Amino acid sequence: RNFNTLGKQNLTAKYAKLLGKRLDELLPDMDESTILSALKSVWQNNRSAYLPPSVYHTDNQSFLFETNLFRVNTGDIILMFQNLEEKSSIDNRNNEDRFEMIASNVTEVIWLVDTQMNLTYLSPSVERLFGIKPEFLLGHSLLEHMSEEAFLQIKLELVKSFTRPYSPLAGNDTFSHECEIKNGKGYPVNAEFSARLLRDGNHTVIGVIGTTRELSEIKRLARALRRSEETMRLLLNSTAESIFGVDEYRCITFMNSMCLKMLGFTEQDDLVGKNVYDNIRLYRANGTPYEIDNYPINRVFRGEYIHLEKDICVFGDRGFIPVEYYAYPQYTDDKVTGAVITFFDISERRKQEEDIKYLNFHDTSTNLYNRNYMDRSLNMLDQSYNLPLSYLMADIN
Repeated sequence: RNFNTLGKQNLTAKYAKLLGKRLDELLPDMDESTILSALKSVWQNNRSAYLPPSVYHTDNQSFLFETNLFRVNTGDIILMFQNLEEKSSIDNRNNEDRFEMIASNVTEVIWLVDTQMNLTYLSPSVERLFGIKPEFLLGHSLLEHMSEEAFLQIKLELVKSFTRPYSPLAGNDTFSHECEIKNGKGYPVNAEFSARLLRDGNHTVIGVIGTTRELSEIKRLARALRRSEETMRLLLNSTAESIFGVDEYRCITFMNSMCLKMLGFTEQDDLVGKNVYDNIRLYRANGTPYEIDNYPINRVFRGEYIHLEKDICVFGDRGFIPVEYYAYPQYTDDKVTGAVITFFDISERRKQEEDIKYLNFHDTSTNLYNRNYMDRSLNMLDQSYNLPLSYLMADIN
């Protein structure tokens, strides 16, 4: 029951005074029965045990210890003490190191200001992102590197936030603003400020914590995306074909201007987001509608490529319109997640085909059947089941 040994690496002057102490002397704030129960459990059951944190006082010093007990093969019971204050100090240092590592590598600048808007903390990332060393800004106003217009706008936001009554509602103490600030070389860059008020236990504002990120690259990418979308939209609207897309739920996702025109609509909002079966109806040449189960687009979602040019029509601004129809699946991670459909009006082609067919079997001056028609008819009639076969030829008189 005596505290007889200490690990050599921890044998400092303040710990050496603990040698020879009884456990109940070492842990005076702990009930002796608690200590004995732990020792008995370790001794009899050969298991480890844990004692709640306890304070030991000596020479005007106090130590808060956490104690673990376990039995070794020699039969001795080993007690492991950890000074929780030292542990806390180490943990705090580790947390500070970890925070600095994170703050140095984030894509935003983290900052703290007091109620006078003077900077009390700046993350090291400010040098990498804006080319300004943190020590040059600490103690100075957050607003010094802003344009006059941005200065007034953010100051107004801060004044409104400071004077606004406290409310536990989420977002009541937050605000964000985009503006231009000067980087380390004095050039203006686009930035976004996001901030939240810091309050003490009495809900009094004691400062502001916030982040700032550079928007130049984000805006450049946004401009590039807009240009890409505009180019794609221009290409889609410049084609003579009607083009539209659907997602895996068979809802229309986009369509070009020719498709809108052919179907008799004026705005994409009239169709985008709506079910394709109900809004782009397909019919056979005889006027009967395609049943949903037999819709060509269903085959696309089984991985097929579709091409139809006979016996398919759409119902548009001119009634039934014969079309040539293509549908292609869209894949995401080897799964069909949508389809792109193209179709175009073949009414003129059908008319030309009928004209050619008519001219092939009729005389252009009299519109009567010609020799081609007679030869074709004779070949059709000259069958064994029609024999014997006779025919007469006469002039127009």
